[in-house]
Amino acid sequence: MKKKLSTINITIIMISLVIILVGLFSSIRMNRDTRLSYSDPLYVRDIPADSPVDYEGHVQPDPSQLDLPADEMADGHGMFKTSCGAGSCLVSYDGSNYFKPVGNKATITVKASGPEGTTYSLMIIPGMSSAKELYLSENFGQLVLSGERLCSATIRNDETFTFTLDNLNDSDFFIELTPVATEYITPGDYSVSYTITVKPDTSFISIQTIAVAGIFLIIAILLIILTVKESKSYDERQLICRGQAAMFSFIVSLVCCFAIGIFSKFAPSFPLSSFESTLIPTFVGLATFVMLADINDAFVGYNGGRAKCTVLVWIMTIMAGLSALVPYVKTGTVNDLNRSAAIFALCFGAVAVEMSIKSIKDRKGALEDEEP
Repeated sequence: MKKKLSTINITIIMISLVIILVGLFSSIRMNRDTRLSYSDPLYVRDIPADSPVDYEGHVQPDPSQLDLPADEMADGHGMFKTSCGAGSCLVSYDGSNYFKPVGNKATITVKASGPEGTTYSLMIIPGMSSAKELYLSENFGQLVLSGERLCSATIRNDETFTFTLDNLNDSDFFIELTPVATEYITPGDYSVSYTITVKPDTSFISIQTIAVAGIFLIIAILLIILTVKESKSYDERQLICRGQAAMFSFIVSLVCCFAIGIFSKFAPSFPLSSFESTLIPTFVGLATFVMLADINDAFVGYNGGRAKCTVLVWIMTIMAGLSALVPYVKTGTVNDLNRSAAIFALCFGAVAVEMSIKSIKDRKGALEDEEP
């Protein structure tokens, strides 16, 4: 009895340590400020005569009319933005700064310094992973990003502008700054300096992750208690068969882990995500244990529980299959959750088939034994 209790305690302690450590490491949020300081060239030219005007009334001269440095424009003018107003055309580098702060909220501070008479158009747009309505269009030979905006503002020269973005939900975004002439600027080659600071505002520990870890811990302890309670109804042969099934399923899981790791390194294009790479060994190992134990009458008893378990496995298989197929039929795309549901359906579908076949064979054997 003491030996069994010691085994249970060690198992619970090891599982608890793993879940608690993983939960703590996963919940720690690295709230580091991101600070960027850089300089870009700015070319100021007089607005050329007969410059075309777009549908919004903005002057859009061709870059070839602005006498820009040949070495800067050697790679094409697509990397520069042109903004004209108050008799001046400002040609600046078309660059975006990518940020992915942790948490749901971030405070952003921006400062830009350039020639007098310059203001700066600030736009914050969602990153491609979270954008809903972003698209590229061509306007007088320049690609313009249009659609959804998180924020837009005008910043004065040499002044600090601070604002807060809410409801980020760990999403990414871009910050674009474009020099704009608010008064006439003497033509020449200048430099503009930018300073951007993104300060995430979120708790150091994610309560949500801790809660998930707690739920996993409770489920793990309940499974151990139920397993120990159920083991009392097994005879010595069944316990040996369950031990062998556990060992073989452990070996199968190890082989899956090594195979996935090796293929991920050497395959030219590895299709599995890290999420799927952890689920496959778990599902395959569990399915192997259930089938091997069930074949030897050592998984569930024959007091009515086995039939219910077979029906439950079939229901889980069908639900997982629908979860994998329905989103694909609706959208035509496949993501990690679709593929994970398909993996679950395949593994437990094999269990459902094995349990059904064994039930049929057991009934036939029972009928043959009843016949005189």
